[in-house]
Amino acid sequence: MQQAIVKEHVSRLAARSLHPELACALIRERAQVGIERAASTAPPPLDPGVLTVSVRTTDIAEAASWVRGVEQAGPRELRIQGTDRLATYRSFCAAILLTRSVAEAV
Repeated sequence: MQQAIVKEHVSRLAARSLHPELACALIRERAQVGIERAASTAPPPLDPGVLTVSVRTTDIAEAASWVRGVEQAGPRELRIQGTDRLATYRSFCAAILLTRSVAEAV
């Protein structure tokens, strides 16, 4: 698996992005490497996957911990794990949706 990182998160409303021409060139380059290595690459493991997420406040972390599969791993850290990757993703989405109103109020 190859990565072409063309955008970096800055905030909920902003990101640092490569110039479109540089981004396209990087994506093409990484895609070519991926194609060349495809035959010798094993598929990724299908484990449940674990997400570790840092949130802005302890209130957000507390509210998110109410969601199935989400546990508070520290004052502002969450550990999200489901029975499979889809369940992990669903728990992540539920935590984000539930805590959005807490985040906007703070």
